[in-house]
Amino acid sequence: MGEIRIHLTEKGKIKAETYINELIAKKKEILDAKLDTDYCTHIPSINDIEVSISCACKDFNFKEYRETYEVTDKYNADKPLVLEVDEDFTLHPLLGDFYKWNWHVFSEDEGVQEDDSNDWAIDVEGVGTISNTEMTLSPDVADDECMRVSIDGRYYYFG
Repeated sequence: MGEIRIHLTEKGKIKAETYINELIAKKKEILDAKLDTDYCTHIPSINDIEVSISCACKDFNFKEYRETYEVTDKYNADKPLVLEVDEDFTLHPLLGDFYKWNWHVFSEDEGVQEDDSNDWAIDVEGVGTISNTEMTLSPDVADDECMRVSIDGRYYYFG
């Protein structure tokens, strides 16, 4: 199985930020009361949470991320962070991790001018040639260079 990266949706980012703020508040409360220490505890960032979800996501059947984070050396959060696939985060399998692919080299027979940078395609092993008109910029990834292509009803990302 190839790597499946994830991206938090706006709703997921809000849930994660709210959870992080709750962790920070509980940590302050515990430390101010001198109930525990904070030598080995790290409050996660949004990026840390995305990485943790990516590590937990082993296949396309992954539906829910549930993790209870530490706030101090001996105390955990009161509740877990729960994020749902599609609602709070989206799965982004990388094309190259699942299929061998190369940039398509157009022949003169295909009627494409060498200097026409708007015409490009990829050759996907076992699938065939997929033209740029069959691909879209990913609507849920901030990177404008990230393209997605649908193969057998599943989106794969590259770029």
